[in-house]
Amino acid sequence: MARSLYQPMLGPGPRGRALAEAVVADLRRGCLVPGERLPGSRALAGRLGLARGTVEHVYAELEAEGWLERRASRGTFVRADLPADLAADALSAPAPMGFPLRPLAPSRRSVVPPPAEL
Repeated sequence: MARSLYQPMLGPGPRGRALAEAVVADLRRGCLVPGERLPGSRALAGRLGLARGTVEHVYAELEAEGWLERRASRGTFVRADLPADLAADALSAPAPMGFPLRPLAPSRRSVVPPPAEL
């Protein structure tokens, strides 16, 4: 079976949540099509610099939400029978991906650049 070259572009924020949102966005845009095989968790984690468990958790969440299906000894695939309403949802209101968001801690660094010397 051919290896998947898919590599999502991660946005800002927690890496697991960014991965889940990137996969869903690619599904909605048609970059991933029903029946397409996704990279294995080990391969994708290595490409993105994530822990394998993070990728496994994202795949499990997306499977539970109906986006993906996992086949024993074969891999993870975009659901072949992906409902049209899932794929047609607006990107403006993404569903929560099961990753709790914590408030950001205040930064200890100054965001104001030092004054320029004359």
